[in-house]
Amino acid sequence: MGASTSIANPPGATALGVWRSTGTSPYALITGPSGGLSKENNEEDYVYHRRIVYSDSTGAKLMLQIDNVEMITGKDKSSLPFPEVQKDSLLTNELAETISFRNLLLPADADSLVLKISLYNKDSGALRQNKNQTLTAAFELSSGASRAEVSFPQLASNGEARNTMRLVFPVQNLRGRLVQLLPKFSNLENEKSRGALLHVYETIEDGAQKAGSSQQIAKNQSAALELSVHPNPFNPSTVIRFNLPEENVVALRIYDVQGRTVQEWHEHRRAAGEHRIVWDGRDQFGKTVASGIYFSELRFGGVRKIVRMALVR
Repeated sequence: MGASTSIANPPGATALGVWRSTGTSPYALITGPSGGLSKENNEEDYVYHRRIVYSDSTGAKLMLQIDNVEMITGKDKSSLPFPEVQKDSLLTNELAETISFRNLLLPADADSLVLKISLYNKDSGALRQNKNQTLTAAFELSSGASRAEVSFPQLASNGEARNTMRLVFPVQNLRGRLVQLLPKFSNLENEKSRGALLHVYETIEDGAQKAGSSQQIAKNQSAALELSVHPNPFNPSTVIRFNLPEENVVALRIYDVQGRTVQEWHEHRRAAGEHRIVWDGRDQFGKTVASGIYFSELRFGGVRKIVRMALVR
């Protein structure tokens, strides 16, 4: 069957959206035409998550949300970008590919890959292809003949179950190699199940995350890191300004509401202080992009800042 693509849209968009604050349960979502992103502050911090959902007409449901995937090295950690979704519509059997991380090149000092995920299932026994076998879910890390798998808790054939997990894959023995990090669903009925891909934008609220020492450092870095866009809304170009608290490697990416990269300035070491980059409303191939909502994402070490932009032609 086909899978719908629902987008967490900023104001002005029309598709169904999903939004939550960090102070709420991962399952208590605000949905609506604007996805709940109706705040006036354009520079509010957003964190992007990706969710896939399988369901049927009886109300059975299996939901897997990837909050983030981090590469941990000897000196640092960084969030990996999600795979780009180029299609406006998907088949249900293509959903798993949207949370599959392929051909990741591990650096020479890589220690581990860490996934933070949320899993929800209700009466998932109805989604089984073979009713005499169990439905299972897992993530697999592979490189050539080398494979490691972490299974999720047993899914509830009847009733509901909710789990939030942190999956850790040690990768010291795979340094310098290409790896694949893929979800694995066993005995899932794709042909008869309905599917949906949800782009979830979460706002970061003050005091919502109670941090230990390392988290507090990241929070302090985030507070010191400044990112702004002016003019906003804009036509045909705008200036992206960012102020770095210290010298570090920086990457800047512009993407649309479906998470697709539009323009990108690759990782480059920059000095502390203010920097400016002009975006002329063109994509990586020099093509003028359409009016709409875009996001500017700045990565600075293990910290990310995101600003919403409106291009009005």
